[in-house]
Amino acid sequence: MRLLYFVFAFIAVMPRIVLADDETIKWKEVGGWTVAVDPTLGNGCFVLTSFDDGTVFRLGLNYTKKKAPFT
Repeated sequence: MRLLYFVFAFIAVMPRIVLADDETIKWKEVGGWTVAVDPTLGNGCFVLTSFDDGTVFRLGLNYTKKKAPFT
């Protein structure tokens, strides 16, 4: 059970690590949300926030090109 809690905690912290990355470009702070661009995702933009209970939420777009499965 401890391992499960550790995995959930690690997943919750991941967006903060990505936001701190030198490749992430912070654009603006709006109402407690960080708006940024991630060049590693084809310059996809995302919003990120954290809540009082420690929950971190990141929602964004991934513009990296993927090959069609049936080409």
